Amino acid sequence: MYIVIFIGLLNAVLWTFVFLRLDTFESLGLTNYKWILFPAIPIIFITGHYFGVWLSRWKSFFNSLARYAMVGFLNTALDFAIFNLMIYLSGIEKGGEIAFFKILSGGSAMVNSFFWNKYWSFSAGQSGGGKREFTNYILVSLVGAALNIGTTSGLINLVAPPFGLSQLSWDNVANVIATLTNLIWNFIG
Repeated sequence: MYIVIFIGLLNAVLWTFVFLRLDTFESLGLTNYKWILFPAIPIIFITGHYFGVWLSRWKSFFNSLARYAMVGFLNTALDFAIFNLMIYLSGIEKGGEIAFFKILSGGSAMVNSFFWNKYWSFSAGQSGGGKREFTNYILVSLVGAALNIGTTSGLINLVAPPFGLSQLSWDNVANVIATLTNLIWNFIG
């Protein structure tokens, strides 16, 4: 349970940074509720954990699935937080540097994903297969990373922000589209 709460709080910190950066709280009229993610995400994760444990009475994989989903949200939060931090620190919202930002953010999420999923989601830390398992994971992830980087960079640099979106908002929409593309590839891989 401590790990579930920790992952929930880490998600809250990362997503709060991203949402503050994008003025999401203001645009939703939640200016006075910027703290809301700190209790909300851990509570949602605790509920999801208990639901996964409850469902695992019938099918054992549900507990791992619940953990996998929590780690997936953490990976996505880490990707978006690092991506937005790089944009913030550099002041660059468009151009070739976007691919570099995605390499850093996606690479960080990929390494984070491997270790959290191996040792916590699937408790496979003692299963062996270390180098081969990590190599296979990296190969699938590198193709996914290429799709992610290409999709994000291509959309940002080749498509003007639609619907009156700011460049920063479009950068994050492109990142969402790339994340969904990567999710489909990783599932297949």
